[in-house]
Amino acid sequence: MLKRSFAVVLWLAIMLSLFGCGGKEQTISDGYNYLTDAQIVNTFDIGKVNMAKSPQGYYIYVDGKMYFVDGTSLEATPLCSKPNCLHSDDNCSAVVKGIYDIAYSDGYIYYISSTGPEKEFMGSYLVKHSADGSTRENVYYIEKDILDFIIHRGYFYFSSREFEVDESTGLPDIDNYDTYIYRLALDGSSKEEEEIYFAQEVEKYGQISGLMAFGDNLYFDLHGTKRGSKEDILKCMRLNLTTFEVNEMVTPSGFMLARPRLFGESLVFTSGENENGKYFYYKTDFNGENPEKFFETFEGESIICDGKY
Repeated sequence: MLKRSFAVVLWLAIMLSLFGCGGKEQTISDGYNYLTDAQIVNTFDIGKVNMAKSPQGYYIYVDGKMYFVDGTSLEATPLCSKPNCLHSDDNCSAVVKGIYDIAYSDGYIYYISSTGPEKEFMGSYLVKHSADGSTRENVYYIEKDILDFIIHRGYFYFSSREFEVDESTGLPDIDNYDTYIYRLALDGSSKEEEEIYFAQEVEKYGQISGLMAFGDNLYFDLHGTKRGSKEDILKCMRLNLTTFEVNEMVTPSGFMLARPRLFGESLVFTSGENENGKYFYYKTDFNGENPEKFFETFEGESIICDGKY
């Protein structure tokens, strides 16, 4: 147990260097709030880290268990409220198998699990876990294929795909499918998934990934084969969550911008622009507008920021 606790705290110390809301609280004039907004991991070279922040500390998922880590002492304890629990089987609320990433919002931890009580082969559950570990409930059963997701301002956003049916066999064509973004209200009031984006220009090998939200805008990577042609598409898109207007994120000279991260009161993007081995990063305002060249790196360099440096 001592070795496990040490490993958890060591892992946490590493992740804190990447977490945008670690250390001092970030205050953004346009209203970033880590208690309700999509939480930020400020690195351009890592995906999901199975970690979320609360006012009291951090929640992490390691080796099939959920832990709470005190924000002051960094002491890690399994997220279970049962006395004398050994934290060794499914009767323990800290034991959670088969999940991908966790998110904190307004006093609860959320995650996707395929291990609900009915144990269906297809589909997933959006699970709501109380901050003290005392309760765990399935908010929604989602039949759709979930590619990526975030929690932001009271909604669960996820990308999905729907396969076309091969007329000759009656079976799904695994190479041809439509790609969407849906959302569900976290309070459980949604009767069905709300479609907020359809990737009309992509059909073959289409995928939406890298979901991230800042303020009223959702950012994501769109890639696949252009509908009606063999041209490959790779774009970063911005979807306004109020008007549902969609824009492609590009530099003033037309190069792709991607993977936004919070930096002070701005967003920083990687770009497809390079020159003589140098790769350029761009900065925009909090709404993703007015891109300008920010700094440059050489190929192979890894960029990490904490929102200030």
